[in-house]
Amino acid sequence: MVKTAAWSILPIWLLAIAAVVVIRLSPSAFDEWTLWIPVACGVCVVLALALQVATAQPDGYVARASLAASGIIVVFAVASLAFALSGTGPFLLGPTRVG
Repeated sequence: MVKTAAWSILPIWLLAIAAVVVIRLSPSAFDEWTLWIPVACGVCVVLALALQVATAQPDGYVARASLAASGIIVVFAVASLAFALSGTGPFLLGPTRVG
């Protein structure tokens, strides 16, 4: 179980961290990070569940899937907080005037 958990959870967490780095370094994606963070998080969760099914070991599936998804959510929550505190994002710019 421990070996299965290690190789089926850690790569997904690393993928989530890589997605955050790509969003941060890409100028067009970083300007719209409030759109790309949920998209990347959803893709990582789907991939995590698929990887857990691919292990073909029903024992501990729920625990492994929960741990993988929780780690992904923590990674993206920390990234969202960091992006918001850095002063970026449409909700921190204040009201815009037309005209």
